Amino acid sequence: AGQFERALPEAHLRATAMELRFLNEWARQMQVATSEFAIESTNPLRSQFRSHRIFLERLRARWDYPLPNEAERDAAHEFWKRILKGEE
Repeated sequence: AGQFERALPEAHLRATAMELRFLNEWARQMQVATSEFAIESTNPLRSQFRSHRIFLERLRARWDYPLPNEAERDAAHEFWKRILKGEE
């Protein structure tokens, strides 16, 4: 594997972390109290894939995200529902 292929997993984790900061800020602006990891773990576009669970484990290991509680997960589901409906 070349240098690009070796660097890709770490780059993907970093890009996802930046995306989650953005999405969590968006959720706050919508007055939805959730967490970055809850947003990622409930992402309806990604959670349908088996590999998403493995990616979540790598993401938590790399960035030490706490596991979301039930309220954070529920809020993240509401966030995605509103976003996908185009409410915000």
